[in-house]
Amino acid sequence: MERNRSAYLMPHPNTAGLYGTSETVQDYLDHQQLGPFFEMSERYGKLYQTMVDMLEKLDPEELDRRPERRAAIDELPAGTLASMWVDIDLTIAGANTSSRDQHVSVEEAISIHIQSIEAWIRNAASNL
Repeated sequence: MERNRSAYLMPHPNTAGLYGTSETVQDYLDHQQLGPFFEMSERYGKLYQTMVDMLEKLDPEELDRRPERRAAIDELPAGTLASMWVDIDLTIAGANTSSRDQHVSVEEAISIHIQSIEAWIRNAASNL
């Protein structure tokens, strides 16, 4: 049977040193306003899976080559883009119309980025 254990951790010198058990991790996350970032992560996770599924349809052997491709990407010089989709600013600039300002909120930038990639995937799927 495992027993609960605790240890004393020296506080960082710049902390207030206030401790308690009245709040939860969720309280902390809410206080830090991290909800939108978790939502963004979920949206990109779903998009990533859609992209992987599309690659498998385009070339069933592509997934078997992933380790080789990952190694090749790791060898690229620093700052080199492995995919145009990595650069959210470039994607937004490409999606820009006269009615859309390039200076958008983070939330809108993410929506534009994801919508652009989804449009590309739909176009690729229609050509299968």
